[in-house]
Amino acid sequence: MSSTSEMSHAKNVANFDRIISYCTSYGADYHPINPAITLVGLNALSQNAKDALQLVKDTKAAYDIEVNNR
Repeated sequence: MSSTSEMSHAKNVANFDRIISYCTSYGADYHPINPAITLVGLNALSQNAKDALQLVKDTKAAYDIEVNNR
């Protein structure tokens, strides 16, 4: 049985950004003790994920060019 939901790394990053926006909407009420889940930590993690996705995209493009040249 196949799934009809869209699942990909890009979709996960987009959903993560939605979570960050929800946390941001809480304003001063959102103040976790764990530094990994503060807004600064979450935004840094989001940017790392976006950078990784871009690296994969660029690397795959270069790979595809080389495969086609072969």
